[in-house]
Amino acid sequence: MPSLPPNLEARLQVARDHHQQGLLGDAEAGYIEVLLKAPNNFETNFALGVVAYQLGQPERAIRLFQKAISVNPSAPVPRATALDKNHFADVRGFGGR
Repeated sequence: MPSLPPNLEARLQVARDHHQQGLLGDAEAGYIEVLLKAPNNFETNFALGVVAYQLGQPERAIRLFQKAISVNPSAPVPRATALDKNHFADVRGFGGR
């Protein structure tokens, strides 16, 4: 998987830091900024999916998880992701991946 240019890697790190600090809006903005320039970055799509879930947007989270997996189908992510007791998503879709 290609690495990000240094300026985007730095922006991604800031978004990660915001995410770890619980600053979800700032993390979301940072991840989106990275995705605007590198839309096929697995980590950023997946991280933004986590933020979407944490913001109460499970459908958006599923779409982002699916995008991440489509970018890198062999990435070590669970076949299914339990979002909470009321939401369970087969993030790899129904194609038998």
